[in-house]
Amino acid sequence: MANPSFEICPDFDGPAYANICDDIRRATGQTQEEVIVRLTQSWTDGHNERVDEWNQNREQEAAQVAEAEQARAAQEEEVRLQREAEAEKEKIEAEKKKPKMNGFDEASSVGDSIAPRPSQYAIQKLNNFDYVELWYFSPEGCKEALRTARSVADDFGLTRNLFLMQLSKAKWPQSHIDALSLFFWHLENHPIRNNSKIGDTVTLHYASRVRQDWHDRLKRDEGFNIAIINETLFRAINEELWDKICSRTLSAVRFHLNLLTTYRSQSLSYYI
Repeated sequence: MANPSFEICPDFDGPAYANICDDIRRATGQTQEEVIVRLTQSWTDGHNERVDEWNQNREQEAAQVAEAEQARAAQEEEVRLQREAEAEKEKIEAEKKKPKMNGFDEASSVGDSIAPRPSQYAIQKLNNFDYVELWYFSPEGCKEALRTARSVADDFGLTRNLFLMQLSKAKWPQSHIDALSLFFWHLENHPIRNNSKIGDTVTLHYASRVRQDWHDRLKRDEGFNIAIINETLFRAINEELWDKICSRTLSAVRFHLNLLTTYRSQSLSYYI
C-alpha cells in the first residue's frame, strides 16, 4: 500500500466529473459549487482516514521493531553481564590461587652472614616428604648449589632491566620492585667494583646470596629491606673469595715446587 499522504485531491470541477456533478445536482437540488464542495469534503475525509490508518500502521510496525530490538538488546546485555560475572569470578578464583608475597621491614637489612643453603631440588624433596640424599646438605652439596645459583646470577647481571620490567607485568608489589631497583643501583655503583680486581665477582656473589635469602625470608614473613647494603656481609664475601684465590694460588705454587724438587732429585741421581 502506497503512502496516502502523497495523494492529490481530484479536480471535481473538471470535465472528468461533470456527469457525476450533474447527477448529484439534479438529485439533491444543490448548486454546482455546493456539489463540488461536498465531493471535495468527502474525498478529504476519506484521505485523512487513510493517512491516519497508514500512520497508525507505521507506528505499530515501528513499535514492534523497537520492542524486538529492545528484547534483543536486553538479551545481549544479559549475556554480557553473565560473561562479565563469570570472568570476574574466574579472576577472583585466580587471585585466590595466586601466591601472595609478604611485605618486608624497610628498616632492617640482610644479616651479617647467610647460612649455607641446599639446592632448590633438595628443599623441594623435603617439602614433598620424599627421600633425598644427605650429600645435598653437606658443605660440598651447599657449595655446589651456590655455584649453580651464581651462574644464574652472572646471566642475570646482564638482564636485570628486563627482569625488573617483567616484575611489573607479573604484578609484583611496587614496594618490592622499588626495593630491588634500588638494590641493583647500589650494587652497580658500589666502590668495590672500581677498587678491587675481583669487585664484580664479589658483587655478583653478594647479589645472588642476598636475593636468595630475601626470598626465603619473605616466604617466612621475615622480610628485610634488600635495598640496604650490608657492608659487613660484603667484606666477608670479599675475604672469602680472596681466601679461595690465595688457596688456589698456594696450591699451584706447591705443585710447581714439588715438580721442581722431583726434577732436581732425578737430575742429581742421574749424575751420581
